[in-house]
Amino acid sequence: MTVLRHLTLGNLDKLTWLPLSMSNFSGLCTLELCGCRGITELPSICSVLSLETLHINNCALLELPASIAVFTALHTLELASLPRLRALPTSIGALTALTKLTLCDCALTDVPSSIKSLTKLRFMCQQQHSKILERSGRWHTRFQRCACSSTWTCVG
Repeated sequence: MTVLRHLTLGNLDKLTWLPLSMSNFSGLCTLELCGCRGITELPSICSVLSLETLHINNCALLELPASIAVFTALHTLELASLPRLRALPTSIGALTALTKLTLCDCALTDVPSSIKSLTKLRFMCQQQHSKILERSGRWHTRFQRCACSSTWTCVG
């Protein structure tokens, strides 16, 4: 039996939900949701513990579920062009394997303090959120802004 390792769903405007059966994809390493403007929430796919990369772009996602904390193998999280995403769950601090975080064109108003727990984070790309991150004081001790103003890299 072949195990599905990578799944990309793109430009599916009429797709309004993801099937709960996605939790059966136990070997899934990469999930990309791009241009699925009808998607407002993610199903509980807690049994997909192997997930290493999650890209969610150009969707109508209202929130990232607190259950994201179960993805302990997740090393890349990209959240881009999510104009309805206003907050990150506190549980994001449980993603201790996360090395890359991208936040771009979201409606974030703050970041949870638990984000300080992401000690393996080495690269963060953000756009339109630099004032939130600087004001929160949650990044300045470990990250510095690179020459391109939207990228921060770890300095220690």
